[in-house]
Amino acid sequence: DALFEIVNFLQERNRAEEEWSDLGIKGAFSKKLSEDEISVLLKSLVDQEFLSMKEGSGKRNYFRVIKNPFA
Repeated sequence: DALFEIVNFLQERNRAEEEWSDLGIKGAFSKKLSEDEISVLLKSLVDQEFLSMKEGSGKRNYFRVIKNPFA
């Protein structure tokens, strides 16, 4: 489950409450995903209201976990 991988990745780095970028979360996934695949995945989690998204200036977007079913 992608959300589980993201939450674990952030918790291991003590960043579970912080904002992070789509590029910065790339290491969370055991399977290598393209930037497009990560983007689609993150958009899906935003649509399901697990993540919030803020558009950055330029190419990057910034996210925050707003609903953690594993806590």
